[in-house]
Amino acid sequence: MTEVTELLIEARARVVRGWTQGANARDASGCVADDWSAAAVCWCAMGALAVSGYPRRPSGGALSRAVAELAASLPVDTGRDAIGIGARAMVLAGWNDAPLRTREDVLELYDRAIERSRS
Repeated sequence: MTEVTELLIEARARVVRGWTQGANARDASGCVADDWSAAAVCWCAMGALAVSGYPRRPSGGALSRAVAELAASLPVDTGRDAIGIGARAMVLAGWNDAPLRTREDVLELYDRAIERSRS
């Protein structure tokens, strides 16, 4: 299994534990929390990926490649292939925060990205 796949699987597991919109992470009372905070109990699609593998640090751009896999797995064309990691993160955050988005949608996105990373 590649490091990119491992990061995506770890991030997906965070979303399974708890998912949020409008912030990278939230605590048990619903207040915005730092992604890496021990108080964080739910994460958005990007927040979960940002802290996947923590406290170890991904090597050689693995996190950037994981973000690229997640963005490439979006169900709509967002021009995601022609943009850098910061813009990809913003596209993913906007997709996560869409009013009708569900945790199941985010989990399906991760499932597609995990499959892509394995091929």
